[in-house]
Amino acid sequence: MRALAIGLTMLALFGCEGSKDDLQQYVMEVKARKVPVKEDVPEIKPFEHLAYQASERRNPFTSPAPEAANTALSTEKECSLAPNAERTKQALEQFSLSSLTMRGILGDGPSLWALVEAPGGELYRVKKGYYLGLHHGVITKVSDLGLDIQEVVSDGEGCWNERTTQLSLSKADQ
Repeated sequence: MRALAIGLTMLALFGCEGSKDDLQQYVMEVKARKVPVKEDVPEIKPFEHLAYQASERRNPFTSPAPEAANTALSTEKECSLAPNAERTKQALEQFSLSSLTMRGILGDGPSLWALVEAPGGELYRVKKGYYLGLHHGVITKVSDLGLDIQEVVSDGEGCWNERTTQLSLSKADQ
């Protein structure tokens, strides 16, 4: 039985062989074709290495050094206002005021508390005297409309200026 299967398989394989004359004829025609060669092929110039010669400037292949901020107080000016550098920073002083959202008010009368949402969704309960924002901002007033914040901002020349900012309760939260 096995011999019969092998015999039929061999017969089938020999029966599939056909004439390849037309294929061989086509291959010979393709090989006989002449390929046109362009005579005006541009000449390839050899690569020339250029050395970096601006050694007095910063190396463009290294990261630049961070700029140093001028935080020293000017000796020519007399600055009476400065933030308290000894004070421990509170949790909301790591966020800019534009990233904080006032979400609500708690309490009544003179003892109002505000709910402030930080990036990431965490809520903080704050009142007058609490610090928030990147510019040494202290809450001076909590009202049902929002927070009044007094910030101490550097003038860039060693002194500090005060500015008043508000963080309002948005209309959608009221």
